[in-house]
Amino acid sequence: MAVTRSTASQRAVRYRLPDSNGSRAPEGYLLVAASLLVAVGFVLAYLARTAPERTIRGRPILNLNRLQNAEELLPHLSVFADLEDRLFAARHIHQYARSRDLQTVGELLSIRVTAEQIRKTRGLDEFPARLRDLAKNGSKATTLPLVTLAEMRQLRETLVVRDEPQFRRLAILYALLFFSAFCAVHLAWRYAGFPGDRLLLPLVLVLCGIGGTLMISLRDPLRDRPLFSDFVLGVAAGCVLLFVFSRPDYERSPLRRLAYVSLAASFVLSLALLVFGSGPGRSDAKVNLVIGPVSIQPVEPIKLLLVFFLAAYFAGRWEFFRELKEPRARLPRWLQGFDVPRLRYAVPVVAGVALATLFFFLQKDLGPALMFSLLFLSLYAVARGRAAAALAGCGALVLAFTVGYWLEMPRTVARRVAMWLSPWDNFVQPGGDHLAQSLWTLASGGTFGRGLGLGEAASVPAVHTDLVLAAAGEDLGFAGLLGIYVLYGVLVHRALRITRSSRGDYSFFLGLGLTLLIGLQVALISGGILGLIPLSGVVTPFLNYGKSSMLVNFIAVGILAALSAHPGTPEPTQVLRKPVRRLEWALASVAAVIVLQAGRIQVLAGDQFLVSGVLVRQ
Repeated sequence: MAVTRSTASQRAVRYRLPDSNGSRAPEGYLLVAASLLVAVGFVLAYLARTAPERTIRGRPILNLNRLQNAEELLPHLSVFADLEDRLFAARHIHQYARSRDLQTVGELLSIRVTAEQIRKTRGLDEFPARLRDLAKNGSKATTLPLVTLAEMRQLRETLVVRDEPQFRRLAILYALLFFSAFCAVHLAWRYAGFPGDRLLLPLVLVLCGIGGTLMISLRDPLRDRPLFSDFVLGVAAGCVLLFVFSRPDYERSPLRRLAYVSLAASFVLSLALLVFGSGPGRSDAKVNLVIGPVSIQPVEPIKLLLVFFLAAYFAGRWEFFRELKEPRARLPRWLQGFDVPRLRYAVPVVAGVALATLFFFLQKDLGPALMFSLLFLSLYAVARGRAAAALAGCGALVLAFTVGYWLEMPRTVARRVAMWLSPWDNFVQPGGDHLAQSLWTLASGGTFGRGLGLGEAASVPAVHTDLVLAAAGEDLGFAGLLGIYVLYGVLVHRALRITRSSRGDYSFFLGLGLTLLIGLQVALISGGILGLIPLSGVVTPFLNYGKSSMLVNFIAVGILAALSAHPGTPEPTQVLRKPVRRLEWALASVAAVIVLQAGRIQVLAGDQFLVSGVLVRQ
């Protein structure tokens, strides 16, 4: 039998670890309560979006996926005044619909007819007139859309692609999958005797539940492609990854020795995005990478890989940053009055971060560049125990974005800054309406909101991605938005608590980096939609639509859960805890500013924002 020696602090930590028998019970109770709350939200949003719709203006609603013949469409095509035009459109719609399972009424916009088809059909009036208009404008187009965007707005009133029973079955199926995924993680942890934090999983469930409720609210379930199903699939896959990444002991994992592998992998993904990437819609930002039938956003795994790199780098060198100073004789005269760390340790990480930030600028994606720069500066301030260099870095960052705005390089930065400076005067510019739409949407929510599913945020651009918090503010009001921020605050506080109790310096910096990854995203997107800073386009963790970001955020929580399962003695990272407390106060101050601004927009000056006018094209 081996005899080992342990310290009093180690025995105290071992005593604090929860017993494996029934240790997950409090988490189970919280999950049940959270699930009931989320289920109520799902039901309310569902009822609001599926209100009885039997007739509109005396006409029955027609399911395009159940068309028997073209004649059924005639009563619904009153946008065409001439009967022959109506028959012509009905035949083409019927031919298109019977060859596929339509997911949205908007797919009819993709139907095009040729000039030859129009000329061969006798008795047409409106379609030949459109051809003549094209010719007068000098167009050599040989095809034209069957229906225009203005006509589609009228057609949508009486056309659907699924009926209410179909959507009900789909909603029930995916709601069960949603709750089952979290239940499976809880049961797997309980079976394995996992001693990790019991609050993380319920917090994530509630946040994802709010996101799922918004996905139900933001689309017409009978006419548009449901966002809820894809959202739940991302949550279910995220739960699997959360469990997988909660198992390792990261302090002993090889990831610490493979820091530069993580950095190299992030650069490879960045290069692939620069060469092969594309932007959403007409944006010149390179965000999406299409591989066959799959579209991913490499920026999300890049952020995670860079956190792994920074955690390993700072874990091995934070004492050097604090203790070893660069001889003043080697420094330029203007730096000799400052306490500068040994350059041989500082230059590699600064160069790596600068290169990563340059990649984000080349990708013309403002959000990741800003977020990663702030994440690095925060970690650097904690590692050094001093905030002066980090504050100087923030000043340099502001200067860089200011120069980018003046030079209009990249154009994305210039447009976002211009929209922030004049939200009401940039409405006519491409993408310039985002901030004005966000402010209107938030103001319309008032104190207690319009009710789940009763808002009109579906018309707001990018509302299911960049501006999902604005939709939450409209449906739930300032009270609901405040509740969401409280949930994020508890999650960040819990994650920082896990970080402070880490067993070693690598676990410490890894936990801190992941906490900042979540917290900074919330702060940046909140500041953007509230007009405090330019809109940055970062995701809202667990709320917005998008599988790539959802999976990365679940991985982050899984790693935090793993760190909480392997706490350590306070001695190894004791000196780092004071800077973390300062950082926590700084984050709390930012959160207070965000909440005050939300209160001003939604409660104190809501009417003023609602009547604000914008410049429009005449």
